[in-house]
Amino acid sequence: YKKFAKQPYIKDDELYQIGVKMKSGEGEERNLRDTFLMFKKASAGGHEEATKELVEYYLQGGCEKDLAKAAIFGDSKLKLEIGKKMEKEG
Repeated sequence: YKKFAKQPYIKDDELYQIGVKMKSGEGEERNLRDTFLMFKKASAGGHEEATKELVEYYLQGGCEKDLAKAAIFGDSKLKLEIGKKMEKEG
């Protein structure tokens, strides 16, 4: 998957699908960091489902926990929830 994902012509949906397969470990060993990067690339191209996956990674900290980035990519309800959480954490 990694070799395929580095192709310059790959579409956002293909990147997302690769990420989904990598997340589940289909075809190769499960690798959360590479999965995160696939979702990040697909999200940058405007893929909505990839953006949702990316937000989950930022919220849960699978690779990179960052509530501020999760808020940037999330919807308004999520932004409000994150704001409240950040306020409590200081």
